[in-house]
Order: sequence, then C-alpha cells, then structure tokens
Amino acid sequence: MSVSPTYYDTCVFLESLNPDHAEYEPCQQLLDVTVISWRIHYCAELCAAEATAIEYVSKFEIHCIANGIDIQRVTLVQAKTTAKSHQALKKQLRLLGFAGRDWTHLMAAIASSSDALCTTDQDFWDPANKAKDKPKKKGVKVLRHIERTLPIHIYLPSELVAAYIP
Repeated sequence: MSVSPTYYDTCVFLESLNPDHAEYEPCQQLLDVTVISWRIHYCAELCAAEATAIEYVSKFEIHCIANGIDIQRVTLVQAKTTAKSHQALKKQLRLLGFAGRDWTHLMAAIASSSDALCTTDQDFWDPANKAKDKPKKKGVKVLRHIERTLPIHIYLPSELVAAYIP
C-alpha cells in the first residue's frame, strides 16, 4: 500500500497515551513526527468533544507544522455537509449498529478526501465485536459495507504502521 492521506480518529491520539492498550505502540509510531510522510486529517472539534486530549492533539499539530508535515483540520460543518449526501448509507449503517460520533468521523474522513481512516474503535468493523469476549473470529460487516460504498479504507494503527513505516 502506498502512503496516502489519512484521517485519524480521536482514539489514535488517546491510545497513544494508554500503555495498556493493544494498539499503544502503533499509535505512538503514527504520531512520531520523525517518521510521518503522509498527509494527516483530523477533526479538532470531535477530539475536543470526545476527550480531554485536545491539548495533546494541539501540541501534535504544532509539532507537525514545525516539521513540515501536512496536517489539516476537518470541521464539523464539512463533515455534516458531506453527511447530507449520504443519508441512505447512514440508515443502512445504523441498522448494523454504526452511528453517533463514529458516523461523524467517517464523514469527516470523506470530506477531507482521505484514502484511509485510522481507528481502534471496533464499531468500524462490527459493533457486535464489543459485546463478544475476545471472539475467535471478529465480525467485519460494517467495514465491508463502508469500503464497498465509500472511497475509503479502515485500518487499525498496527496495519498502517506495517504499510507506512519501513
């Protein structure tokens, strides 16, 4: 996979601060300005609404700019404007259990023309995965529906690290 514009869900920032999370190290690597060679998109308004990590995200943005990394904010207005043209998809995904801020992150990624959305949120694969206690096989019905319908791919941080960082 070539390096592509990538949208970061809030959880990428949060899990980079949580050493107990399985994706902790990949999240840290994706925020290391010495290795980033791709354009990053994120929604500061969603980060502020979802977590207290907005100061951390703001510092990351400053480090990116200082190191010549192309980082761009996507606004909620842009995400909501994009969402208006995808109401049928929203209904389909809601039936699969996908809604709320996850939908807004997805629309922000589409509004930014990102090729990839990086997240640790299992709702992007299948919300039923959260109810299962370490299932043998994780569901992917939401992921498949999103990737068949929209011009974007959903990745775990560890998958992006494997693809983006030599």
